[in-house]
Amino acid sequence: MFIRAFWKSILWAIIIFLLSSIPGKNLEKANIFDLLYLDKLIHVFLYFTLTILLIPGFNKFVNFLGARYSLVYSLVISVFYGMIIEIFQQYLFHDRSAEFMDIVANLAGALIATFYYAFFIKIV
Repeated sequence: MFIRAFWKSILWAIIIFLLSSIPGKNLEKANIFDLLYLDKLIHVFLYFTLTILLIPGFNKFVNFLGARYSLVYSLVISVFYGMIIEIFQQYLFHDRSAEFMDIVANLAGALIATFYYAFFIKIV
């Protein structure tokens, strides 16, 4: 039941992990001003998508959790996962470093997804 409910979000989390583990020297170098905003938009997109994929999984457990909790749990897990990835980038991944603004962008993506789901899909 768990894998069936969360397979899309698990796959997306693996994709985020793989993209985040690419050594910095292998990333395309471009103008710093172009990359600064593009990098943060990518973070927003990645964690927006992760949150959107987590919510339906938690909705399958709605009798156990309640509809509002699916939003909260999805938000918390997305943000926590993003923080763990930043820690990995700082200490485990080669030629990568953690950035506070990446965590902020991850949080923004997760929050946008949560509000989008709550107000436009109207599960709450």
